[in-house]
Amino acid sequence: MKAQILLLAAAIPLTAADFHLDCASGDDTANGSSPATAWKTTARASRHTFGPGDRLLLNRGITSSEERRVGEEGRSRR
Repeated sequence: MKAQILLLAAAIPLTAADFHLDCASGDDTANGSSPATAWKTTARASRHTFGPGDRLLLNRGITSSEERRVGEEGRSRR
């Protein structure tokens, strides 16, 4: 039984990803996939299509006067 559960868990694709935003030292030409390649603006983050489970991580202590609405692209299809 345990082997079947492990096999099933291994068959489920893990596609969720973390993306990073750093308004102080980010770069909008970067891919946003790590703190070292963080995006600079929320405008750049809003152009990305996030999938189910994806997260946008904001660098601590950074402030921004930009306003963005988060879309619903990350919802799973039912």
